[in-house]
Amino acid sequence: MPLSGVGVAPCVTVTPVEVDFGNVAQGTTADRAVQVANCGGADLVVRALPLRSGSHPDFRVQTAPTLPLTLPPGAPTTVTLRAAPTARGTATAGALMFGVLDVLSDAGALGVNLRANTDGACAGGQGSSGIGLVCSPRALDFGEVIVGEDLVRSVVCNNPTTDTITIAPSIGAPFSVVSAPTSVPPGGQAVIRVRFDASTTTAASQTLLVGANDCLGQTIGIPARGRGVDDELPPCPQPTAFTPELVWDWNGDSAQNTPNSHEVWVTPLVSRLEDTTGDDIVTREDMPRVIFMSFKESDVSIGAGINPNSQEGINDPIKANLRAVDGATGREVFTVTADNLALQSASTPALVDLDGDGRVEIIANKWMLLPGVETIPNGPKINGKFSRGALIAFNADGTFKWESDEWTRRSEEIEDGGAPAVGDVDGDGFAEIALGDHLYDHNGRLRWRGDGTKIGSTGHGPTSVLADVDGRSGLELVCGPRVYRADGTILWTRDDLDDGHPAVADLDGDGNNEVIVRGGTLFVLNGQTGASLTQGFTPPTRAGMPETCQTPPGGGGAGSEDDEDPCNIIPTNPSIVDYDGDGRLEIFSGNKELITGYRFTGSALQEVFRADIYDGTGASGPAGFDFEGDGSQEVVYSDEANLFAYSDSGGTIYDADRGSATIFEYSPIADINLDGHAELLVASNSAFIPARFGGVKAYRNRGTSWAQARAVWNQHGFLEDLVGELGTPLYATTSRAYAGYRTTRSACE
Repeated sequence: MPLSGVGVAPCVTVTPVEVDFGNVAQGTTADRAVQVANCGGADLVVRALPLRSGSHPDFRVQTAPTLPLTLPPGAPTTVTLRAAPTARGTATAGALMFGVLDVLSDAGALGVNLRANTDGACAGGQGSSGIGLVCSPRALDFGEVIVGEDLVRSVVCNNPTTDTITIAPSIGAPFSVVSAPTSVPPGGQAVIRVRFDASTTTAASQTLLVGANDCLGQTIGIPARGRGVDDELPPCPQPTAFTPELVWDWNGDSAQNTPNSHEVWVTPLVSRLEDTTGDDIVTREDMPRVIFMSFKESDVSIGAGINPNSQEGINDPIKANLRAVDGATGREVFTVTADNLALQSASTPALVDLDGDGRVEIIANKWMLLPGVETIPNGPKINGKFSRGALIAFNADGTFKWESDEWTRRSEEIEDGGAPAVGDVDGDGFAEIALGDHLYDHNGRLRWRGDGTKIGSTGHGPTSVLADVDGRSGLELVCGPRVYRADGTILWTRDDLDDGHPAVADLDGDGNNEVIVRGGTLFVLNGQTGASLTQGFTPPTRAGMPETCQTPPGGGGAGSEDDEDPCNIIPTNPSIVDYDGDGRLEIFSGNKELITGYRFTGSALQEVFRADIYDGTGASGPAGFDFEGDGSQEVVYSDEANLFAYSDSGGTIYDADRGSATIFEYSPIADINLDGHAELLVASNSAFIPARFGGVKAYRNRGTSWAQARAVWNQHGFLEDLVGELGTPLYATTSRAYAGYRTTRSACE
């Protein structure tokens, strides 16, 4: 017989949708309550309750439930909002207070308009006389910028009206509008990116004209100012002057929170997070922070399946705490200890200003314990433990911002050592987040997902990359041998090739980026079409092997520590650097007992470098930097016991201690303490090795003689062209060829 019925789904309702606090004097406060309720027939998940970027800084969420929150059908919850005018907030955003509370849920997003001290201004639609945009901040202060460099800041304009408002932002030199939309939809917002190009050592000032009126009917003009300053470059060091010197060692001993959570197997990241100089804005003068996740050594035994009494715990994910430490001292800045905000220990986070408010957010993979599935009857439940999950975004101070919509993967993904990628995909001023073949907006809402067959992984977690590969404006999502456009359609796919970890750079200097994929084999594809430029091959994994890995009869062969196939490793993303200073790029790949380098000839990869290492899994990866300032970039690699730097002129020029079971972590290079010189960061852990390591170490060269580096390294798939010095996602309106992957520029004299 035919069946019929009515489906059930959650829905969200908010009361009221307009909140007017009335007149509130400086130094006093006023509170208002907003009710969020589930008006549907299934559970509603409230993911976040943030104040929208561009809201007046003197609004805040005073009380709210712990998030994410599940509301049964018909259930409400209450949020208390506060208006608390201050002199600082008035100077930054004006006396009239406007803002928006975003209610983000799995049933969609709703906005609550907030106002205070407006005397009825901006209370109607666009048809009302003089009603227009509310833009913040009221002034753009770029501070001091080194001559020859630039800095990008943002203006956020909210539209409290019921009509679309057109805009045409413009500003005079040496300032320029980097990106901006042409209109702002009803209830929507726009981010206007403005760049200051410091060409002289003089003060500069201009006015940003938005091309629209504010809510009082006045033309919006936002003053911008900045000053160019000469840079005092360090001397270029001699090639023989490389001696490790410890800057600081974070090992949990100085941690105020969870000191026994001190094991690290993710890539430490670097960014300025907050104002440390007391001038109320984040500038280049503020001290960078080092951000990573740490976990307890005691959790490894069960998580790695060492407990013989439990097959249920084999391959379980391990809980980790998000941490930020001071770049100068290694002292704790914050640690996130809440159990509901625990993170996946092996997945590197990402840092970016998501919403244009001038503050960096931290995006990481949420810890989630799934039961797993058996692959053989009564066997261990290894598969399926990473088949779904969510991202968590944190504010710059470590407080919760949002939890994303769910991501899904095939059950064959047996680990999650991957990482999210961040960038401004479409030039709207907001950052997008990619994880595998999923793309999220700046509020964690899923924009689209692929079919799960190509995610930039070899079964141990995806490391897909946001980059320009089609030679047009905007970014594509590179998932191994498949590339998606910004709208989720496929630019090209190579279904005949196995999935793998991608890297992107202009290998041959023709102005177009190639896609390099390291899976079971290493190969190069045309970035615009996906056509094969080289034949795939497996790099050698042991000394004495030819340029292609060879498996001896019977497995590992005599002298090996086991009988496993030496060509069977866990590959990771390569690094792409100009190793020999000839203006062309080389590809470097870690391969178990060897690190190898290759020159792209146009039709093949020619081996130009190899050195002995030891990484039993092969999962650790390289990075690059020109420490000597001679035009040749050294290659940095961390295996299970050492941190190495290799030079084309001197072989191994740097060797420092470290210890790790190696997931996909590598050692980034940045000026973490603003001393004008590069430092190296290396993560260590005691998993499966003697317990003498654990934490993060910062190294420099004795005498601080390395070249100058940037003070930002914001994601696992680091492309420095995509991020500003303060964590701003950069958008290019024309195609951009990348001069390296997982490397950063240096300067000295």
